[in-house]
Amino acid sequence: MSDPLLRPLVPADLDETVAMQCRAMAELGRTHYDATQIALLLAATREPDYPEALLGNDVWLAVGPGGAILGSAGWGAVFGSQPPTGRIRKVFVEPGLAGRGFGRRLVEAAEARAGAAGCRDFVVRANLNAVPFYQRLGYRVTGPGTMTVAGCDVPMTMMEKPAETVG
Repeated sequence: MSDPLLRPLVPADLDETVAMQCRAMAELGRTHYDATQIALLLAATREPDYPEALLGNDVWLAVGPGGAILGSAGWGAVFGSQPPTGRIRKVFVEPGLAGRGFGRRLVEAAEARAGAAGCRDFVVRANLNAVPFYQRLGYRVTGPGTMTVAGCDVPMTMMEKPAETVG
């Protein structure tokens, strides 16, 4: 497959993007999450504020030659951090394409956009199955984290990529 086009998410992409993200969570997450936790992660995409979170976090997509959405990644500023810290968000790749570099390319592009906006350090709340991926990109584990969905906590891993390791 040729390199996908990277472009910003637009409202018309929401349904297909969320569907791809759900496939990624369901298939790639099953190595580290049980069925109940996967169901909670999928439920998070049905929360009323999820589309707003996608559109409000400078999410870009990897789009294949036929227009299929192959992956997503974005960033948002961590409120009040000085110097500004970028939070990497909404990183997903179509499960059958995992390991082909799309995720790396999307995260590096998000880091570059955040860097152009003044961010020096980066953080991510990583799904447990994605920790090795982020480690390969230079992130280090800072501790456990959670994502609360419907009053239940799903385990995550907090990670950071300090400025001295960026680039």
